[in-house]
Amino acid sequence: MFKKNKCHNCKSRVNEKYDFCPHCGSPINGKAKEDFGMLGKNDMQEQNPLADPFFGGMLGGGMLNKMLNNTMKMLEKELQRDMKEAQNMPAGKTNFELYINGKKIDPSKIKVTQVQEQAQAQESKESKKQKEQLVTAFNKDQMKKFSELPRIEPQTSSVRRFSNRVIYEIDLPEVKSVQDVAITKLENSIEIKAVGKTKSYFKVINVGLPIAGYELEEGKLILELGTKD
Repeated sequence: MFKKNKCHNCKSRVNEKYDFCPHCGSPINGKAKEDFGMLGKNDMQEQNPLADPFFGGMLGGGMLNKMLNNTMKMLEKELQRDMKEAQNMPAGKTNFELYINGKKIDPSKIKVTQVQEQAQAQESKESKKQKEQLVTAFNKDQMKKFSELPRIEPQTSSVRRFSNRVIYEIDLPEVKSVQDVAITKLENSIEIKAVGKTKSYFKVINVGLPIAGYELEEGKLILELGTKD
């Protein structure tokens, strides 16, 4: 039988191998004054490998850090080399077939258009067309006078053709200012309106050329047309 001691606190019988009473936790006979924590008196702490004379002496902290740094640099170089080789590898060809409504389509014959660029080009074309349509216009008083005066069709006295332009000369004998002339550019024709002192003039030139310029000189309207865009 094991010898037993008596706990001075709770009076319980305690095996002498215990330093503390298992019932109340009090020290037995004044033993275990030193606090050994959870490890106990007879247990040994696991020694830190870095505290070993071999690691702590021969491989001190500085040398160990140097070895780790060299290892990390080697790994980094290997990783960079692998990434560079992967980037230089030729891309593999991808084989695919395209079917629309059950019919095989050749991808090389598919035409791709930029919708936004087409819309911008169309908008620019429409804007240019609108600007060309109305070159000059009558004000309210001129329009009233044009509608009230007798109207005649003026004569074309001359048409001169050059490599990049066509010049019309139209007789407007009563018109004194270019402000009394209205020119409207239509899709395939040009309308000319003018007001004089006793009569108004109206003429249509059936050409679709753009208007390059015009002026009034000695009762003649000189109209210059450019070539098509």
